[in-house]
Amino acid sequence: MNNILNKLTEKYINKYNIDSLDITSNPRELVVLLLAEIKCVKLSDIKLGMVEITDKDIQILDQMIEKIAVDKIPPQYLTHKAYIYNEEYYIEDGVLIPRQDTETLIEESINSIKENGYLSLLDVCTGTGCVGISITKNSNIEKCTLIDISDIAIKVASKNIELNNVTDKCEVIKSDMFDKLYKTTNKYDIITSNPPYLTDDEMNEISDFVKNEPELALRGGKDGLEPYRVIYNEAKNFLNDGGSILVEIGQLQGEDVVNIIKEHKEYTDIKIIKDINSKDRVVKCRFQKK
Repeated sequence: MNNILNKLTEKYINKYNIDSLDITSNPRELVVLLLAEIKCVKLSDIKLGMVEITDKDIQILDQMIEKIAVDKIPPQYLTHKAYIYNEEYYIEDGVLIPRQDTETLIEESINSIKENGYLSLLDVCTGTGCVGISITKNSNIEKCTLIDISDIAIKVASKNIELNNVTDKCEVIKSDMFDKLYKTTNKYDIITSNPPYLTDDEMNEISDFVKNEPELALRGGKDGLEPYRVIYNEAKNFLNDGGSILVEIGQLQGEDVVNIIKEHKEYTDIKIIKDINSKDRVVKCRFQKK
């Protein structure tokens, strides 16, 4: 099997330069990933040579590699799978692909829930639902509401709720940020969000792969901060006293987001949290009624 994998990898490096694609640092691992999806088996089954790779499998693999290398389709849109915080999520074209950076937001939210005994969660701009669902599965959250404006995101998040067996705790609401929540009496202990935060200039510099992801989930306005202004202006209407807000940010946005928070006297205990690469990644604060 190793010989087959090596030959296939070399073939795609020579034909498509897949070793230079910015979606993988290990072209052989990409081949293993796609073969595992084609054969509907575990990655380890491919690596250990436990399944037969047929000519038909290689034909399908050829087509997938071409879509990735030539059309710049992210592999997750072909496998319909993404992994974050040790959970598997269903993915399809039209939703933002979960990234490992977001695990900082998930981890810090879980810590806040444990420290404060929070029981209810609102996840804004939910996309696949991975943030709210992962937090719910790994904490004592009893009620989780996921909101997004995208019809595709609503469909995908709903599917991921079922796949991750949290239908008794999670619901999905289609809403442009908080708009639809004003029709409810819902209050939450913690609000999380990984909103679109790329600036207009950054949108012009993204890779061809990222260009195939939904602009709605990427562009945060001219300065990349517009979603944060909405979040901190409106979240106070849906937080219980003593509740928290945690948001993911771009690595250069920490101080700007802090300044937005400081415009609202109800928010205290503001902190910037770094990710495993020592880059600013999450901003958290507490809500205190005045």
